[in-house]
Amino acid sequence: TSDADNSSVNLARELSDGEQIVVYKIGEEGESSGSSPGGLISINRASALELEDLPGIGPALSARIIAYRDASGGFKAKEDLLNVSGIGDSIFAGFVDLITL
Repeated sequence: TSDADNSSVNLARELSDGEQIVVYKIGEEGESSGSSPGGLISINRASALELEDLPGIGPALSARIIAYRDASGGFKAKEDLLNVSGIGDSIFAGFVDLITL
């Protein structure tokens, strides 16, 4: 609609089946946030600082997450984070319930 803020979504990103995309209204809070309406952190939209809010993620890992995301065109599944150097099963298990695509 004419109220939609197109800058609140990545229009070039491929969608996955069943994925929910929220398009904010112009001027609506959270338009550039990496957080979803449910309070989860979007691994495809979050900034480095937002990713650092996750347990076990510091500046180096957040930079690697963003580099991987940029190189691969985004995460298709949460488990894709296991492909990021430095993220193993134990770190992933510590924040898997806090993230979304």
